[in-house]
Amino acid sequence: MIPFDTAENWAYVDALTARWFPPPQGPAAPADLSTVEARLTAVVPGALSPALAELATRAARDDVWNVQDRLLPSDRWAFWKDRLVIGEEAQGVTQWGIDLQHLTDPDPPVEYVDLDTDEWEDEFGRVSEFAIVWVLLAVKFSPADLRRSNGQVEDDPLNRFRAAHQPLPLGATWPADPTMFYPLDDALLEVDGDTWAWLTARDDAAFDAATERLTGFGITLDPF
Repeated sequence: MIPFDTAENWAYVDALTARWFPPPQGPAAPADLSTVEARLTAVVPGALSPALAELATRAARDDVWNVQDRLLPSDRWAFWKDRLVIGEEAQGVTQWGIDLQHLTDPDPPVEYVDLDTDEWEDEFGRVSEFAIVWVLLAVKFSPADLRRSNGQVEDDPLNRFRAAHQPLPLGATWPADPTMFYPLDDALLEVDGDTWAWLTARDDAAFDAATERLTGFGITLDPF
């Protein structure tokens, strides 16, 4: 269950990382936020959000935070249209950022923008929630030795599956609206826009069990 308490959220992020990604090369050093803080004081008075410090420290692990989309290192965070941009989609069509008026909040909300429209939209209520979803989205591309499959899903099989399984109580509108995550036994199913699914499992036994379960609902995915 997603805790939604800020401290517990970060613990959940770290637990997901430990479960689905290779061990780190060493302990993470605290991020140096001096560059962004120096720019921040000229725009917004007050100390930078502690949640951003937590995020920046974890962002040093490219094998977790940059396996597809890019969580920017703190020295590349940039101000753009009253937002602090902290992440970019792999093809450069979407960015994630924080409204300048919330930069000193304990755990500020995160917005995203489609660069074709230049309109910022609410996406996550907290930076720590954003971090949870970022890691969940990265699971399918983890460099760890995992089993994976993906493929198109039809409405009826997906509805049957959903009637029997509860998603994690958060989601995203990127890469498709909605994007939801379903925990299975030692496996994770991501469903994007009700049309495409990604299955990731920790080992062969979990993959076979999850695949059999999905097949029982009429969902067939292709290993990759």
